Formats: sequence, structure tokens, C-alpha cells
Amino acid sequence: LNLAYQTHAHLLGGILAYVKTHTSWTLNLIVGRRDEQKRYDLTMLNGIILHNEVPKWLNGFDLGKIPTVIIDPIDTLEFPCFRVYCNNAPIAATAAKHLLSKQCATYAFVHSAGRAWSDTRGRMFAEAVKTAGGRFLWRTSDRARLPGLIAAAPKPLGVFAATDILARATLDACRVGGCRVPDDVLILGVDNDVPLCERLA
Repeated sequence: LNLAYQTHAHLLGGILAYVKTHTSWTLNLIVGRRDEQKRYDLTMLNGIILHNEVPKWLNGFDLGKIPTVIIDPIDTLEFPCFRVYCNNAPIAATAAKHLLSKQCATYAFVHSAGRAWSDTRGRMFAEAVKTAGGRFLWRTSDRARLPGLIAAAPKPLGVFAATDILARATLDACRVGGCRVPDDVLILGVDNDVPLCERLA
């Protein structure tokens, strides 16, 4: 199987692990470098896995003729394909349960602007906190305002970040705002990005 693929490292790792133990696929990884796709004859592909959206270099290619999988699609797609979505409900519920167990005075969410999955996580997290009787303060994607928002919040503050990268940004904002972690602010991120998480100290 020839495969065009654009994705994050953990998704790629999962596919490579599957291929290693279950199939004899041949993978062609196209990760978005300039003109990289020109090295491949797209007519020879017999399967495509994409992340988020159909890249411009596939415009005009009849994707409906070969098996195509779109992971977390953000485009309105009119051709036949399989769509794989992240289930954000248990993510938000688990985050709320954990931070609520710490009995924080207030709660907040740092989100990724323009991403539907992030909006869903934030909305569900806020609803879970409010349902449990907690005080949800704010949701923001504005990193410039983050130090001030965190500093002004009643402590302890429980912050749910939509990704580990945003958790790192929240930690940096705490340092700028003079807040101690985890004494003043508890931060929970999502993705289990091991190299990044190991540096969150």
C-alpha cells in the first residue's frame, strides 16, 4: 500500500506500529515540505490517510476512487471517505473530575482558537465544573493576556489546557505572573506528549 500521510507524531507512531505487526504496506510519508509531493505519482496511490484537511496539492485528484481516511476532518468533504473523530466528551469529563478532586477555588480553560475540538472540550469542561458546583471563570486563547488572567484569579486555580503545548504556555504564564505551580495554579494538559511533559517542571 502506498500511503500519503500528514499528521502529528503520535498518530504516525500508531500507524507505523500497526503496519509493523499487521500488514506488508509500503508507506510514502508526505509531511508537507515544499514540493515534496512532486516526488510521488499520485495515480499510483491505493490508499491515503490525511490529518485535518485535504491539502492543496491533492486538488483535482479524484479521491473518491481510492480508500481515504481523514482524521479529525475540518473541511466539508463531498467525496466518499472514512472520517475519524476524537471523542472529546471523556477527555473533558476526566479533566473536570481530576481538577475538581483538588478542590480548587476557581477553574479555567486555555484553548486552541478556531479548533472545533478545542471549543467542545472547553464547553464540556465548563459545564462539568458548573454542574459539580465549581466556579468556572474564563476561557481564553490569548496568550498575551494569560499571565494577567491567572494572576487575578482566586487561588487555587485549576486550569485545563486543550493540549500539552498550551499547558506549557500556561506554565510559562504562571511564571510571568508570579504564581506558583501547583500551589497557586494546577495545570492539566492533553496529548501525553512525553518529551514535552518531561520538561514541564
